Parts: sequence; structure tokens; C-alpha cells
Amino acid sequence: MVIPLALVLVGSGLTFAYAWIKEQGCSGSANATIVAPANTAALLRVLANQWSQTQPKVNGTCASVTVREQDTSVTAQALSHDWDPAADGPAPDVWVPQASAWARAAAANSATADKLMPDKLPSIARTPVVIAMPKTLAESYGWPKSELDWKDLLDKLAANPEVKIGMSDPATSTAGLLALSSIIDANDDADVDAEEIKRVFTLEQRVAVYKPTTEELFAEYVSGKGATLSAFPALEQDVVKHNETNPSLALVAVYPKNATTEADHPFMMLKDAPWKDAKRQDAAAEFLKYVKGEAGRTAVLDEGFRDSNRAAGPKLTPAKGVVTKLTALPRAVLLADAIDKTVSYWNALTRPSNVLLVLDVSGSMKEAVPGTGLTKLDLTKNAAQQVVKMFGDDSQVGLWIFAAAAQGNAAYKELVKVGKLAEGDRRKKLGDEITKLVPGGNTGMYDSIWAAHQSMVSSYAPGTESLVVLLTDGADDNRSTLKLPELTDKLKNADKTKPVKVVTIALGAATDNQALTDIAVATGATPYTSSRAFDIDKVLISALFDIRATTGS
Repeated sequence: MVIPLALVLVGSGLTFAYAWIKEQGCSGSANATIVAPANTAALLRVLANQWSQTQPKVNGTCASVTVREQDTSVTAQALSHDWDPAADGPAPDVWVPQASAWARAAAANSATADKLMPDKLPSIARTPVVIAMPKTLAESYGWPKSELDWKDLLDKLAANPEVKIGMSDPATSTAGLLALSSIIDANDDADVDAEEIKRVFTLEQRVAVYKPTTEELFAEYVSGKGATLSAFPALEQDVVKHNETNPSLALVAVYPKNATTEADHPFMMLKDAPWKDAKRQDAAAEFLKYVKGEAGRTAVLDEGFRDSNRAAGPKLTPAKGVVTKLTALPRAVLLADAIDKTVSYWNALTRPSNVLLVLDVSGSMKEAVPGTGLTKLDLTKNAAQQVVKMFGDDSQVGLWIFAAAAQGNAAYKELVKVGKLAEGDRRKKLGDEITKLVPGGNTGMYDSIWAAHQSMVSSYAPGTESLVVLLTDGADDNRSTLKLPELTDKLKNADKTKPVKVVTIALGAATDNQALTDIAVATGATPYTSSRAFDIDKVLISALFDIRATTGS
């Protein structure tokens, strides 16, 4: 929907438009198009109407702006290819997404979008990501002076079976994206370790309501009168707006104490666009001056946003379910890599998996790992037990072992056929079979890998990520009929319509890492190493849920 915001666009005909231009003492007009999501567009409409009353001019030209409403994720996608007016609407001179994270992601994922993104991303309004929940529940966590960081808050929510957690899709929701980025990298060290992956997995398992947008989560809360949903990420301003229209179902905002992740609403004048026009750019720049001025700041605060310095306006009070002063520092601006990881990790955790665990039980696996009191196989079994518990019921999981003559003349043996964990007692059976594993024999690795790969091809499930996950501490011992070059050639030329990746995990320094690397790379997967073996559990979790393993990037 296109909404004109200057009088020159409101007149019923060209005569009026000409008369208005003449009256203002202008020569012609320059109208800049601004694209923004709903809440931001509403704010910009207010400001543009006010600005038009000042009779703005740029170098003798009458200046105006038109605000067009479009979801942020839709605009990001449209900017990633040649802009198509028929499908995407009029090309924008300015894009104001809810968060600069969207701009960084668009630039990182598309050379077309990267050329359009400006160097400066001036914030016109800010609003932090919070957890929205009923006041009584929030008070049990210390609201309004909560001393919980993202990690503590998530752990407490996940541990309470009475709490019905909601989540919005990070690929389409700003609140979902920013909240998950804080949760996935809870300690803000730009890395995601196995403990953080497990925490996010616990969250995913506890999500009772999953919607594409935050607006739909609020609607679910209202329609269910709080019975179907009791805690979900939202923007602070959304909580205020909700409480104004739904006072009988009011929510409060819980703020993590360590750092606030904020939607910063950058005003981005697109550069190097094929449709770029200097006069329209000048009009947009003049409008930005007004937005950043005192009149603009007042309008920002009146809409329930914070200004660019995080200061609150009259709507941000405890009576509206929020705090006036933010005590936590703002979290660092998300980089494109962090955004990619957030979406990819979540997708990896939420989509059904199709996984065959192939464990080395050769004689060398009985070696003790210094400082643990356990053998390599003991640690491998513990790690496998952990990940079996982490898979969702819709995931398909199976278990093989390999060692020379594991079954008759074969180097491998199927212990649990790949199938849905929700069917029968498959999860328990996997746990029982893992517990019973004992080491013995030599390593018939190459034959086992090819057989496992072909087994997964034959049971390929569209819409899932099909993985063979191999853990071994040795080389093939020349026990296979296949040699390494033959195996990698077969893997490279396998059926492309049924892709199966072989994720290899090398246990200990003596492992043939180069061979395992060649095998993984041949299928588009990433090889992993647990050089000292005592961190097998963390490496296995990373291999299964890390985006490098599941996307081949």
C-alpha cells in the first residue's frame, strides 16, 4: 500500500499540484519513497505529515516523502535481486528496517544488496527485545528488578512445565531473530559452544506455540486468554501497544540484566541503485534531519519507542508493563555471520533429522583417556546417549557399529534400524544398545562408510537433513575391499537427488585425519576432530547441529 505524505500528492489534479508548488516558491518537486514495516511506517507517516507542514524545500525544489509499508524480511529479499516493481512495488530510495541486522544479512547474502547498503546506518528509534509474560509470572523471576541474564532466564523458563513458551521465526521476525541471537550466543563471545546448543535445543523442545511473526504470538495470547501461551520474545514497544489495546490481558516486559539486544531502526538511503535520483536523495536527507530533530524525537517517544540514545518517553512506565530506564548496556551490533548462524542453527534444530550414527568399536577404542578414568569408547557412548536425548520425536535415528568381522564377513553391523524416535521404543532401544557396546577387532572403515551411505540413500526422507555421523579413532587397517580413492569417488558421484552427507569425527591425535577430511568433503560435509577425546560429547553435538555440518558451508 502506497501512502502519499505531502500535499503535492494529495491534490485531485495537476492544476492544484502546480499551484501548490508555485505557492511554496519551488521549482518542481522531489518525492522520496521510504519502505518500512508496519509500526515504523506508522511513525514515519506521523513525522512526514508534520514535516510537510513546514513547506520543505531542497535547493529550490519542493521536497516530500511517500511511505510504503512492507515487511522487513520481504524488503530484504527484494533487495537481494534486481528490483521488480511488478512484484516488489515501487523501488525505494530509503529502507528503514526494524534492525540493522537485516541490512547486514542482506548485504552478506547478496552482492546485489551489498552494493545498495550505505556505510552509515543512523538510528531514528530504538526498542529492546524483551520476554513478554504475565505480571505474576514475571514477579516470580524478580520483575521489575530481575537479576537474570539470557542464560538464567531461559533455564528458568525451560525448567517450569507450567510455562507455555512461544517463539517467532527468526527468518521473518525481528524479535525472534534478535532474541535467538542473544540466546544462541548467551555469553556474547561470538562463538557457539555445545552447552549453548543444548540450551537452545531445550528451548526448542519446550516451545508450545511457533508462529512466523510476533504479531501472531500476541494474537494467540489474546485468543487463548493467556492459557495457551505465557512467555515469548517481543519488542518493548509491542508490549506497550498490546497493553493499550488489551488492558485485561496485560503483559510485562522482562529484561535480561547482562545486555539488551535492540531494534535500532536505521534510516538507510540506498546507494548505487539503478533508480537512484539525486533530488530524491536530497529530499530524503532533509526529511532525516527533521526526524532527528526535536519534533521528530517527540513523535518517536509518543509512539512508545526510545530515542536514538535509548531515552524513554511518557509511554514507557511500569504502568505500561515496561521500565523507564535501561540499566543493562546495549549488546554489540550483530554481524552478518552471527545472523546467518542464528537462523541456520535454529533451522537445524527445528527441522526433522535423518541420522545414522556409525560408531567405531575396534580394539583401540578401549584405550583409557588420561584424566578421565574412562576409555575412548566409554566417552563415545556417553556422548551418543546425550545426542539421542536431544533429537525430537519426528527425527529418524539409527545405530551401526563397525570393526572387522562385526557381523559375519562384514565390517559393520546394524544395531538399530533408522526410524522415527516416536515409533515404539526406538529411543530406549538406542540407549540400551549404546550401553552394551564393547571394543574388539580391527577397523574396517571404508566399507562401513559406503554401506552406511547407501543405506541412508535407500531410506532417504525428503525435507530432512540426511547424515551419516562416523566416530572413529583410527584408520582403515586395510581391512576394507574399498580403498580411499575409490570410496571418495563413489561418494562424489552418488545420487544427487538424494543427498547424504558423511560427517566424520576423529577421536585422538593418532587418527587418520586426512582420510576422514577427504571423506567428509566428498559429500559436502565438514570433518570434526576431538584431539584429546575427553570432549567427544561437545564435538558430537557440534557435528550434528552446527551449521557447518548441516549446510556444508
